[in-house]
Amino acid sequence: MRMKSILLTSLRAFSAVTFAALLFSPLAHAGCGEYQAVGWIANADSGEMIESLGAGTVVECGNVSGAFGGFQKPNFYAGHATCLRDCEKGFKPRVTYVKVGEKWAPGKVTPGENATCVQQKGSNRKYCWNS
Repeated sequence: MRMKSILLTSLRAFSAVTFAALLFSPLAHAGCGEYQAVGWIANADSGEMIESLGAGTVVECGNVSGAFGGFQKPNFYAGHATCLRDCEKGFKPRVTYVKVGEKWAPGKVTPGENATCVQQKGSNRKYCWNS
């Protein structure tokens, strides 16, 4: 009986501490990585390069709410975002969106050994950068 009482007291104390830690923990912030890369536009069917985008910056971020990133340079951006929870208006959970210029649309990310590419659904172009 004494052992049961000790276990229950320990469990209550653990539960109270765990609850307090969760209640007063700060919100998660995105962890990000950034590096210099070379970008290009390719034909999605043949893989042939259509246009070189030159040098730019790649930023990739993620946290418990989702992941996002892409290739950017002055006057150009191609990237991706996947929301897992607490999505902004217009974004559905667990759907990958691709942004080229100013337009977000459903799409896909194709990571590879030497390059990452994003492609909007229905487009014959993919936007790539070395990884």
